Amino acid sequence: LDSLAASIAVLDRAGTIVAVNAAWEEFARAHGADPGRCGVGANYLDVCRRAAGPHGDEAPAVERGLREILAGTRDRFGLEYPCDFLAAPRWFSLIATPLGPDRRGVVVSHLD
Repeated sequence: LDSLAASIAVLDRAGTIVAVNAAWEEFARAHGADPGRCGVGANYLDVCRRAAGPHGDEAPAVERGLREILAGTRDRFGLEYPCDFLAAPRWFSLIATPLGPDRRGVVVSHLD
C-alpha cells in the first residue's frame, strides 16, 4: 500500500481504521491533522457522522456508502469532492470497496 500515490485507509467492520498507507500519513502530517481523528484507531464512520461546516457536506453520503458496503448491499462507492482548505483548491476522488469477499471491512482510497 505504501507504493500507491492515493491515500488509503483500511477499516474493520465497525468502521475503525486498522491500517493506513504512507500517503495517508504524509497528507495528515502535512496538513496538521489530529492522528486521533484520522489515524489508526479512529473510527471513520464516527468522523463522518460528526463532520460539520463547509467541509462536511459530503460526509453523510460517505457514511451511508460505507455502511452499504459493509452490509453487502453495495459493491463500490465513489464520490468526487472539493478540498479547498489546502493552499490551493483541489478535487479528490474517494473510492471505497469491500475488504475481501466476506466484507471483513472496507478499503477507502482518496486520490488527488
